[in-house]
Amino acid sequence: MFIESIDSIVKNKKFPPVLLLFGKEYFLKDEAIARIIEAATEGINNDFDIETADAENNSQEQIVAMASAFPFVSDRRVVIVKNAEKLTIAKSKKKEDKIPAIVKYLQNPSQTTFLLMIADSTELDDLTTQLRNNRTKEKAEKRLTNLKEPFNTIVKHHTVIEFGSLYEREIPNWLAKRAKIEGKEISPEAIDLLVARVGTSLRELHNELQKIITYSPDKKKISLDDVMNIVGQSRTYNIFELQKAIGERNLPRAIDITLRMVSAERNEILIITMLTRYFLSLSKLLEASATTSNPMELSRSVDINSYFIPDYIAALRRYSPAELAKAFLALREADIALKTSAGHTHAIMQKMVLSIVGVH
Repeated sequence: MFIESIDSIVKNKKFPPVLLLFGKEYFLKDEAIARIIEAATEGINNDFDIETADAENNSQEQIVAMASAFPFVSDRRVVIVKNAEKLTIAKSKKKEDKIPAIVKYLQNPSQTTFLLMIADSTELDDLTTQLRNNRTKEKAEKRLTNLKEPFNTIVKHHTVIEFGSLYEREIPNWLAKRAKIEGKEISPEAIDLLVARVGTSLRELHNELQKIITYSPDKKKISLDDVMNIVGQSRTYNIFELQKAIGERNLPRAIDITLRMVSAERNEILIITMLTRYFLSLSKLLEASATTSNPMELSRSVDINSYFIPDYIAALRRYSPAELAKAFLALREADIALKTSAGHTHAIMQKMVLSIVGVH
C-alpha cells in the first residue's frame, strides 16, 4: 500500500500539510524520501523555502518556527524533520499543563508548508498494518491511544505511510517488478538464485540487480546464467542442481554437488537453509495436493512459482511423509553438528545427504 501512496503524492503533486514516513524497511523508506523531496522541492529555486531540521539537535519550538514561517518567494515551504522520534513527549496527567508547541502546530498546521517528518520508532512499527486488519484493529487502537505525542496527533489526523518489511514470499514479485521498471524481464530461476545467494535485504538485492543489468545492458531477459555470472556460482554445482539431484534421489550426484559447493565457497549454511525451505515446500505441497491437482492453485497455496511445480510434484512421488520428516531431522542434526564440531564439515554434509536421499 505504501508504494501506491508515494506514487499518488508524487504523480499528483498534492502534498499534505504533514506527512510522516516510518517503518522497518529502510531501503524503500529511503527511496521514498528521495522521491518525495525531489517532487516537493521542484520549482522552489531558493534556499529560504527549503529547510531541514534534525530533532536530535533542534527543539520542537525551532521546528515549529520553521514550519510556521510564510514562503519567501515560492508558493510553499518544505520543512524536512529527521529523527522525528526525538520529539516524543510523555503524556501529562495535569490539566493545567500547556499543550506542547509541536502538538499545537499539528492541530492547526500551516497550509503553505509541507512538513515532512521521518521517524525510526519501534512504538510505531506495524501500527498502520494492524489498524487495517479487523483481527488486530482493537489492539492497534489501544496502541494508538497510548502513543506519545506528537505521534498520537499525527497518526489520528495526518497522512502517515509505513514501510513495513516484505514477507519473504513477496520478494520474488518485488524483484520481478523492479526488473520491469528497468525494461527487463527476470526468469523465476534467476530470481530464486538471486535471493538464495544475496538474502532478503532489499537494498542488497537492488544493488545486485543493478549490477546484473549494468553488465548485460542489451539483454531484455535476465536468465539463471546472468545471475550466476555476476553473483558467482557454478552453473553445474549450485543449490538448484543440488535440489534437483535430491528430488530425483540421485545420491552420487547429490553428494558430488554438496562437497564441491562446500569446498569452493563454504556454502554449508546456504545448503541447509535452502534444503530446509525445499522440504518445507514439499510438505506443504503434499497437503495441498490432497485437495487440488491444478498447478496454478498449488502454486498459490504453497508459494512456489508455477514454473517449478512439476519438478516438486515429481520429487514428492519419490519421498513418503515419513521420509520428509526424516529429511528435516537430518538437516537439523547437520546444523547442530556444524555449530559444535570444528573441522568436520565435509563429513557432516556427506552424512546429511546420505541420510536424506538414502537407498530406496
